[in-house]
Amino acid sequence: MPGVALVADASPRSRAAAGAVRAEATAAGLRLSERAGADDALLVLSGWQGGATTLRDTTVAAVERPTALGGIYLAPWLLTGGVLAHTPGVLLPLDFGPQEEIPQRYVRSLSVVAPGSSPSVAGLRAWAAESGVRFDEPPALYGAAPVSVPMTSGDDDHHQPNTAAWFPGGAVVRIGGPLDTAPPAPTP
Repeated sequence: MPGVALVADASPRSRAAAGAVRAEATAAGLRLSERAGADDALLVLSGWQGGATTLRDTTVAAVERPTALGGIYLAPWLLTGGVLAHTPGVLLPLDFGPQEEIPQRYVRSLSVVAPGSSPSVAGLRAWAAESGVRFDEPPALYGAAPVSVPMTSGDDDHHQPNTAAWFPGGAVVRIGGPLDTAPPAPTP
């Protein structure tokens, strides 16, 4: 029976997220494991380094045998090029669209203030709070995958990926409607 392979680490954020996932999985009768089998989904809740390693190892394993055919899902904080570069495609729940005006304004501000720095969800949140910007969108599922469409870093060079982008050399696009985050109704 397909289940979910859960990858977490010792960080407080990861432990809290993993605890919530375990509680929901138990309530739903869903099987959890530490390693993704052929038909399992893979849910990565670790930090950036652990996420990159997990994605790289899963991608290598998938060349030899079916692995995580239920999909690879990342915690929102793993939306960074350094993590996403290690997989042909993943899914993320986000409450903002990386290509929308506010996140792009943050990316432009970051490239001016800290050239060469990569955007992050935590950075976006801090920038938005400092700027008085609020996010009111319910989370939706986004797909991230490498693309070979030219995304330029300037007018003079039309073939280099924008290194200040959320996913240099890739795209992050909304693939579904708002996610239902309401707790399930109690059964009588």
